[in-house]
Amino acid sequence: DLSKTKFRIAKGDELLDRTYQVSKHHVSDPGLSDLALCIYLARRAPLSVLKSVVRTNFVPEHYPATVERLYAWSPDECIPEFYCDASVFASSNELKDLEVPSWCASPEDFVRYHRELLESQEVSKHIHLWIDLTFGINATGPASIRERNCPLVVKGDAYRGSKVSTSSPGAARLFSVPHPRRAVSQPEKLEGVSILETYLDGTATSG
Repeated sequence: DLSKTKFRIAKGDELLDRTYQVSKHHVSDPGLSDLALCIYLARRAPLSVLKSVVRTNFVPEHYPATVERLYAWSPDECIPEFYCDASVFASSNELKDLEVPSWCASPEDFVRYHRELLESQEVSKHIHLWIDLTFGINATGPASIRERNCPLVVKGDAYRGSKVSTSSPGAARLFSVPHPRRAVSQPEKLEGVSILETYLDGTATSG
């Protein structure tokens, strides 16, 4: 259901309504948090980063071992690599490889299936609703309250860890009008996208 955020689907309207009544926000950590990003990419992230962001005492059993557990653990949106880069499932540290669902033959099969869903006609018809929630008119202001998507006012950059002052709450709002429905039939390629490299570059710069 692309008309709701994954956070709203995971938490439920009743809980979010109670949260807003008390603290005037629905989402405490807008966008993709450092913690969620490192958990998603735990197999590829350096142990020093995992110890810094997740927990100083590194215990492999504390990390989700399967895609199902990972999805259930995190209310955050999925990362780009799950649509284009099967290497993130293979461990380069002390964790075991991330297990894909039983209906997938391999990580490559999972990524291919995920990509086909992203490029499907059903998603194409409704992806503009998700864009409005994540980057557009429903990400902030009165519309975000209606959509149970009102963010807590934050300072800094969730991806790079910089501590710059900003007057904009939550994730970056890129569009001030409703995003149009998708009109193209063939999507652009996603090869080369790496949110992990962007994050590590940012933490190195800010450090």
